[in-house]
This record gives sequence, C-alpha cells and structure tokens, in this order.
Amino acid sequence: MCKKLTILTLLLCLWNVAPAQWTRDDLMRYAGNIHQFNRLFVQEKVFLMFDNTSYFQGETIWFKAFVVNASTLTRARSTVLYVDLISPNGVLLEQQKIKIRAGQADGCFTLMDGTVGQARELRGLVPYPSGYYEIRAYTQYMLNFDHSTVFSRVLPVFKTPIVEGNYSKPVFEPYETQIDKLRPETEQLKDINVTFYPEGGDVLAYRPARIAFKAVDADGMPVRGTLKIKGAELNVDIETETIHDGMGYFTIKEELNAKRGVFIHDGKEYRVNLPSGIIRGYSVIMRQDEDSVYVNVYRGYKINKNARLGMTITCRGELFGYQSALMESDSMKISFSNEGWPMGVCQFTLYNEEGKILSTRHFFNHRDDFVPPMLTVSSDRSRYDPYEQIIFSLSLRDGQGRPFRDRFCVAVRDANSFETAYADDLATSLLLSSDLKGLINNPHYYFESNDEEHRQAMDLLMMVQGWERYDWMYMTNNNYFIERHRMEDSLSINGWITSIRNDKKKLEGVNTYVSIVPQDNDSVVEYGMYTTGDIGYFGFNTRDFYGTADLVVLLEKGGNRGGDMGAKIKLERAERPAVRSFNKNELNFTSRTVPEIKRAANPVSQYNNPETDVVELPEVEILAPRKYIDYFTFKAYDVEKDVETVLDFGEYPTDMLGYLLGKGYTVTTDNISQKSGLTDATEASLASLIMSTDVENLAYYNETGVTWLGRHPVFWYIHDSDKLTNDFEYYANPLSIDTEDIVSVLIFDDPAYLTEISESVPLYMDAIIKRNNTSAIVAMNGGENRLRYTLVDVLLKDEHKIRTKEEKRNKGQRITTLRGFDYPVQFYSPQYPDGPIEGTKDYRRTLYWNPNVITDSLGNARIEFYNNSYSTRFNITGAGITAGGTPYVLDEDF
Repeated sequence: MCKKLTILTLLLCLWNVAPAQWTRDDLMRYAGNIHQFNRLFVQEKVFLMFDNTSYFQGETIWFKAFVVNASTLTRARSTVLYVDLISPNGVLLEQQKIKIRAGQADGCFTLMDGTVGQARELRGLVPYPSGYYEIRAYTQYMLNFDHSTVFSRVLPVFKTPIVEGNYSKPVFEPYETQIDKLRPETEQLKDINVTFYPEGGDVLAYRPARIAFKAVDADGMPVRGTLKIKGAELNVDIETETIHDGMGYFTIKEELNAKRGVFIHDGKEYRVNLPSGIIRGYSVIMRQDEDSVYVNVYRGYKINKNARLGMTITCRGELFGYQSALMESDSMKISFSNEGWPMGVCQFTLYNEEGKILSTRHFFNHRDDFVPPMLTVSSDRSRYDPYEQIIFSLSLRDGQGRPFRDRFCVAVRDANSFETAYADDLATSLLLSSDLKGLINNPHYYFESNDEEHRQAMDLLMMVQGWERYDWMYMTNNNYFIERHRMEDSLSINGWITSIRNDKKKLEGVNTYVSIVPQDNDSVVEYGMYTTGDIGYFGFNTRDFYGTADLVVLLEKGGNRGGDMGAKIKLERAERPAVRSFNKNELNFTSRTVPEIKRAANPVSQYNNPETDVVELPEVEILAPRKYIDYFTFKAYDVEKDVETVLDFGEYPTDMLGYLLGKGYTVTTDNISQKSGLTDATEASLASLIMSTDVENLAYYNETGVTWLGRHPVFWYIHDSDKLTNDFEYYANPLSIDTEDIVSVLIFDDPAYLTEISESVPLYMDAIIKRNNTSAIVAMNGGENRLRYTLVDVLLKDEHKIRTKEEKRNKGQRITTLRGFDYPVQFYSPQYPDGPIEGTKDYRRTLYWNPNVITDSLGNARIEFYNNSYSTRFNITGAGITAGGTPYVLDEDF
C-alpha cells in the first residue's frame, strides 16, 4: 500500500540550469525528486461554494464542492468527498459522504437536530442553536498531508426571527459551555499586535535586509499606523507607515542595532520588539518584473566561503526553476526567467548539499495573459414583484470571447444579507488563499489590478502569510514520506491490523475477510479477502451504493478465523482532521446591503411584507449560558455512534463514568446527607425507602450510593426499547455500565423534583404501579423527598443485540455498519403560476440554487424561479472551473 519515493536524478534541461561545476550534483538530485514526488503523491484541494453567506436556525446550507489536483487545478482523481458540519463547541454533528463526478460534488446540511433517535421521539426535530458553525471538506488522500490543507469555512447561524421573515436585525446568541467543549480557545491578543517577517526568514548581522510587518488589533483585524525605530549605534532612524491591511515594510543596509521600536496608532504609542540579527545563516532580497525574478543572496559573516548552494522555484508544489552556484563572496545575484510559469503563489528555496533549507521566500507570479472565462448574467426586467416568475440569462465565454459548454453552480439570494469578514471565492481560493496561511482580508483586492500599488500589497502578503503547504523536505526525500491514506477512486474499506498489546506493532500475513450487505435489498452482496503486508494494512474497494450496509470483518492466521488471536482491527475512517480554534476574523459578521433602485409604485402592495409590521424589542444582556442543542430540555448523546468511533480505533469503549467524564461532567458518588444538608434522621428515613433491592428503586439510588452530576443527585432511568432493565446485579452501579451496551443517553438540563421527573419516566412509573410499590409511588408523587434530581435517561440496546464479555474482548472480529454515499437532495423552490393563494407567506432568503447549470453549445443557459413575498434586489453568485483548471466566478447584484 505504501509507496516509497525512489530517488531519481533527472536531467532538468527544461529549466534554467547553471553550467555543471561538479561531477556529482546532489543539489540537482533534490530538485529532481520534487518532480518525482508530485507524480507519485498527487496533492488535492477542495473548495466549497455556499448558497448564502449566513443562515438562520432551521435553514438548509446548500453547497457545491470543487475537487482539484493541487498542482495543476485539473480534476482530482478522488471520487469520495467527506464534508463535516461542526458545532460551535467542536462536536461533529453530521458528516456527508458525497460522490465526486468530474471533480465536482454537491450536498446540503439542514440545521435541524434529529440525529439521536431517542431525542427525536420525544421532541421531534428541533433547530440547532445560534452560533458559529464550521464546515470542512476533504478527501481521504488529503489526510496524508498537513491538515491545514483541509477546506474550512465558518458560517454564522442566527436565531429564528421573533417576527417571521424579519431578517433585518438578526439576533446572535452563541452558546457557551465547558461541557463537551472540544474546540480550542481562540488566541487572546493585545490591544495592538505587531509581528515582523524578515525576508527569507532571518535577519543577518551586518547585511542588508528587508523586513515586513503586520499590525492587528485585539480582534485580529488589521490597523493603520506608523512604525518608528531609532538606531542605537549606527544612529539610523526608520519611520514607515502601513501600506495595506496593516502591512508595511522597511529596509536596513546593515545590522539593526535597535531592539525595540514603537508603533503609533490613533495617536497612542505601543512598544514593539524587533527581530535580532544572527551571524550564521542566509537571507535573501527579491524583486520581480514582468519577465524575471531577481534574488540577492547574502550569507552571515561566520559562514564559510565557497559553499555549494541550490535554488528551486516551485509553484503549487511543482518545480519550474532550478539553479546551483558556488557562493564565493558575501553575496551573489541570481535571476530566473518566469516564462512558462503558471499564475499563482510560488516559492523560492535556497538549500545546501545536505538538503537543508537555508532560506525561503514566497512570491506571486502574475501573468498578464491570464484571462479567465467570463460568466455573465442578464435580465429583461427592471423590477421584480413579489411571487412573480423571474428569468435570468447566463452567458459563458472563454478568455478569447468564444462560447463553450461547461458545468457550474448558481445561487440567487436576497441582496441584503449578513456575512463574515472571510470573503473568498473559487478563483481567489485556488490561486491565492489555499496556498497561504491564515485568513486574507478581502482577497479580491489583490486581483483588481496589476499596478504598482496592488503588486506591492501582494508582495507584502507573500512575505507575511507565506506557508509551506507543499513540504519541500518531503518532496526532496530529505524527510521520509509515508502514504497512510490511499487515493479513493471508489468507496473503500481500509485499515490496519495491529497487536492488541502494542498498537505500534503491525501484523503481517493476517488474512482479513470482509462481507458487505447493503441494506438496500436490490444491491449486490460483496465478499473479499486481503492479506496484510509489513505495515499491517488492508484495503478493499466496493461498488458504489447509497445509504448504509452491514459490514463484517474477520481475521484469520494459522487457520484460526474469527477467534481471539491477540490482534485488533483499526479502521481508517476513524481518522479525521483535528478540530481547530477559530480566528477572530471569522467571528465578525457585517451587514451586506445594496442601495435600493428607484422604482414605480408597487401594484401588489397587498402582499405580506415582514418589514411593515416589525416590533423592535429592547436589547437585553445575556448573563447565563444558553442551553445546549435542544437542547431546550436536555442534551442528547449518540453513545452508539461514539462507541463505534472508539471501536474503529481498535480500542475498548469506556464505562458510563468514563463517558460522562469525557464529556466534561463532574461526577461524584456519595450519600445524600453529606451534599444536601439533610439531617441524619431524614437521611435514614430516605435511605430505608430507596435502598430496597426492588428494580424500580434502582432508578435513583444504587449500591454505591448516590451519583452526583455537579451539585445535584442523579435519577437513573435505565431501560431498553420496551422495559426497564431486569439485571439488577449487572446494572447495580449505573456508572459501570459498558457503553457498548448503550444506544443513547439524555441528560436533562434542569434539576427537578421526583413529581416532575415522573412525567418523563413512563416505564418506571408503569413498573411501580404494576407491582403496587406504595413507597415508590408516594415518593414519585411528592412524598417527603424535596430533593431535586438530574434525570439521566439511558437507552440500552435490546437484549439480543448486547454482546457477551468474551465477544467484546475478541478484537479479531468486527460487526458494524458501512456508510455509502449520501442520497442527493434537490433544492425546492415553490411556484406561483397563478399568483399566491390568499394567506401565502414566503420568506425564503435563497430563492434559487442549482449546483449543476450546464450551458449549451453557444455558451448560454437560462434559470427560472419565482420571487418570494418581499425581495426586490438579488445577489447572483456562480462558480465553475474549466477542464484545463481555470476557475471563473460570478458575483452581481440585480
């Protein structure tokens, strides 16, 4: 399975190569390996376009995915895309598994919580709470590389408007809690933060240098200001202003002796620490013109002369330039012709004979002959009335104005919306943002023009946010690269067989048998066998199917099939990108408004308009945290799903205590009087009631005492689909229940008296009434117990589905489910051919979404939809990419 990079020496006659001065050119070998690496390990990029820029509770997020080869931007080989919906707290709420066709895929997430069946039966579907949600997308193969390459976008979800359809003043109340909080904290910044970026990475003592800087405020937003530095020994004073988005630069001819400077913003001075010069190392100063890139290389005064150095130019990981030189003096000048280089982020790398990187510099190669296709839209209407049919004509032309057929996505939404500061699109992402670190404020600015102002701003961006997306050390084989995740050109099952005692010990020669039985009876049952190699890996391709299938995996070695052989199965699907922290720029949303066009009087003013009957409520300060996903009554945990993930890692699931602790709860076990303040007499009376061995009394007391979640005792309600548990010995301590026996758990938000809890525990109430347990009936109807309990509702698997201890211990077999592709969902848009029916209300914000608009041979397409009840202006966005890898976009207001 694992490809090993073969070290090849390539003749680089297509690039600028200095005359060979040595018989054995290791420098060229490193450059040649870059080409070989990209041939063997093709990196991929994903970009998602959404139908809107923000959402309200209960709405649907529609998206279109473009999956490309990262180097050429042509269609990727992978055919399976994973798209995750992540809660504000960092919990994976839902994952879509989507079929990629010709480099494109589409799907949707409905912002409704219906994942836990037990909760769904009690309350139906409820909207997810307001907050910032993350959507990320990746192919399995992308997980071989830095997880920062995974596509990620943060979308604000506002509360449902109090007045239906009134979206003008959205209310945003993000939920905050320490329970089940997996997302790392956002970095806390000072009022003003200035960071310095020496060109090439280092500042050399007594050598010229150019140093970029960026100033941001406490929210990470760029600020304008002036940087002042006063030299200590050389008496060189520097004063420079920010040029664009808080970025600026200054140059020095020799060592910068000053250790500190000041940054002046809004008349206030902020002290900043400056980078120190080093005596060993290399630095560069670069400049560009239309035809070439010029690099001045400097070495530290403690570096030996006559060092052999290599230099490469890469763009999106592909090699486009190479030179080698003998550095005989303190500096040297190198130039590269940019003829034939693609448009995009490039990287200059300086390295030595050992393959050690000495200096890097990112720059952007702009091509004047780069003319993307033009997607335009037109309408024969000058006004749009409620509920009427609207027709837009689309036209697609290549860079030379010629029409062509292609497939792209189009969204039409009400023009007045709310969006975060992150305004990327397909073109800016593939050509710029995805190859830089961090968020870029208004990436469209850098493509507005190729004049001096924009080129300077682009070059500052390269110096400040340059990033090693394509790891040069791996590409040159200096670091050994292992391909852990194979390219999915179909649905697949992959994993590793390891020792149950030592996870690092991979087992070779183990026969791995699988059977796949799709739950759709019309599908074909599949069987397969794979013998593991030296890294214990196994992999199977399956036929494409939708929905779920039953999956059985058995191991065999030495004739022992399915038995306990001291091995465990680890499924590759368990590995996912780590949850990241939010950047504060992503958490700032603004109103996007479009000036209204003067129109004639509206002849259909009788139609409802949510803006005409709005009651403005006073602002309130939220002092207490909102309840979690309901989440208005309880928090629902899909234990069965969580356990499946643990089993996928080849591990043993925890018990109920470990599960609760893992979710962030404080769990203790004690008697009631110690924590409730009851007198000894009351405690003794209560104990006599609830220490009974009757199964129905197990609900809120057990042999180890009372379980407390935080400050309140727990009322345990343990049952399967139709009865209370009747195995008192096994479940005498609910905290010791094996989570592999549990389907789901509900933990109610508000502590309640027993009389209130009685309404939520029907099987318990039926049992005590049927057995005529007077003491329990009295207690549940009030009695003398005035304690408030936290209700924990545990739904067990039915008896025939609970595995024995021996079966659980044997990791040489696995019975689980396998997800196929998610079924495609079609966007629904109501029609009003005869006008609206009286009382009709239509407050859609996205009026049209089509992920697969196809032009005809003349490059034309037409879209039709009906207006809602209030929109008069629309924003139309679209995106596509040619088969050759050139992206194009549409963003226009009507």
